[in-house]
Amino acid sequence: MVQQPPAYFSPLSHRTFSHHQHNQTSLTLPLHFYQDYIKHLNTVKVIFVSYSNLHCFFNSLPCDPERVEVATDLPAPRQINSAILGARLGGSIIWHAPLGEVVAVELQHVYSGHYFLLGRSHCVWWDEHSSSWATDGCHLVLTSPTRTLCHCNHLANMAVMMDIEGRRENLGDMRGKACKLIKANFCLCLVATELVVLGSLGASGKPGPCAAVVIVFHYVTLTTFVWSAMEALYTYVTTIKSVEVGPWVVWCCLSVGYLVPLVYVVTIQALSLSLAHHTFPVCQLAPRSFGWTVASPLGVIVFVNVAALVMGAQASWCDDSMKTTKTPNPSLCSSFSVFVLLCLTWITGLLYFIEGSQEVALVFTILNFFLGVSILFLHIIMEQHRAKP
Repeated sequence: MVQQPPAYFSPLSHRTFSHHQHNQTSLTLPLHFYQDYIKHLNTVKVIFVSYSNLHCFFNSLPCDPERVEVATDLPAPRQINSAILGARLGGSIIWHAPLGEVVAVELQHVYSGHYFLLGRSHCVWWDEHSSSWATDGCHLVLTSPTRTLCHCNHLANMAVMMDIEGRRENLGDMRGKACKLIKANFCLCLVATELVVLGSLGASGKPGPCAAVVIVFHYVTLTTFVWSAMEALYTYVTTIKSVEVGPWVVWCCLSVGYLVPLVYVVTIQALSLSLAHHTFPVCQLAPRSFGWTVASPLGVIVFVNVAALVMGAQASWCDDSMKTTKTPNPSLCSSFSVFVLLCLTWITGLLYFIEGSQEVALVFTILNFFLGVSILFLHIIMEQHRAKP
């Protein structure tokens, strides 16, 4: 209970009451909540109420989410998925917010959407007259996997109701599977590049085989950078933003990684067969068409890669935990290192297919080897080391 003069409630912190156990569950009164209720009194009395386990009484599910039996307990409709809290102003039984103002109620989910399949959120309050949960006077503002924000025009005991439809099985496994898929295809493209370079050495001066080699090199160049960009984006959305992933991610990555570069290369060949690639007397890309056949798409892909790394670094650095430790995110560091080495490696590769120098081909092969070693060390050995308890 808080009983203070009206001026005491001007700061937002003096009008906000947090649940004693769920720190993301709170109730915030509007600025002029006491108008028309204090009359001639010099102080305002507000009674806040919170319940630890009362929500369990209304549910068919156990209070502890870890004790849920999927086969027998789920799905469970109309579950109170938050602790219950409320407030009362003075001795008034019914209180309504002043015109244009609302009571903001933030409710932390007991069953998190990160681990359970949740239905639509409903902002509810306990109607003592009908002894049931009601929704009128409250509306949903926003919801996330972990909490829901409601606005109400009156005070009562508040909660959020939703269906618990099932458990998210193997969410971490799906993330790991997609991550391994991206890195495996990235390495596969690097191996394909080595084979293309070796094939070009024996195809020089042969227009037919050389044309095929240059087209394949054009394709694997784009796919390698696309998979690198997807690796940076995936690290950003899963590690920094904690976005949930599903089986659709695997098919999406495969489609973007291989079909998009294929469509671009085929389109280039169909529209400008005589300009896109120059193949005599050595295997090389045509310098006059290099800008729009290779440089332009690579520029777009590199921009996406850099943007993902910069946003990830900024979000990681601004995070409170990062501010105290001043330690950058390990996944972002490894992605950045591989990206820099990838750019340096493929500068030599593109120079080889433009100039046709055998010395540049040797440098490219060596750098590509070290790129594979760095991926093995940074993305596999180091991550397995970090995963150990």
